[in-house]
Amino acid sequence: MRKILTIALVLTLCSGAAMASKIGLYADAAGTNCWVNPGPFQLVTVYVIQQDNLASRGAKFKINDALGLTRAGETVAPTFLAIGLWYEGIEIATPACVTGDFLLGTLSFFHQSEVMNCARTLEVVPHAQSEIPGFVITADCTEPFVNFYTAIGGRLFGGPDSDACGGCFEPAVSTQESTWGGIKALYR
Repeated sequence: MRKILTIALVLTLCSGAAMASKIGLYADAAGTNCWVNPGPFQLVTVYVIQQDNLASRGAKFKINDALGLTRAGETVAPTFLAIGLWYEGIEIATPACVTGDFLLGTLSFFHQSEVMNCARTLEVVPHAQSEIPGFVITADCTEPFVNFYTAIGGRLFGGPDSDACGGCFEPAVSTQESTWGGIKALYR
């Protein structure tokens, strides 16, 4: 019995340590709102926040921009080191080990008069030279050798109602109606 309890305890502790960080895109600094619906001629600020972080020294990812707004600027959090560009692939390093939720940087856009809908998104996707190919990654605080872990990339939607678009970390919801015959035709 003691052996079974010990194994259960070890598995419980390990599963908590393996929880993935998230890198989200938000319309608010608190990291709660993942959709924007600006009026014409407004400046839109998007906050890039790393969340559910146990201990990290950096992150590596890229931002896919299908929002359709005019880019107005971008910043990295003070004291953080950035290599690369947000929209081509960026590596962000922190000056010390950081835990919890924290701001990586901000992106600014100018909204002229574009119609916003669920197809208009910003999305965190894997960097082309990711140490774990095909994944957004974070780096832990071990020294002298850093370990890399996969992270979940978030999405910010444009439009009046995010409920119709899906969640901040869920796949996009279809914005077109489809028939079963149309779906079967894709596989012929």
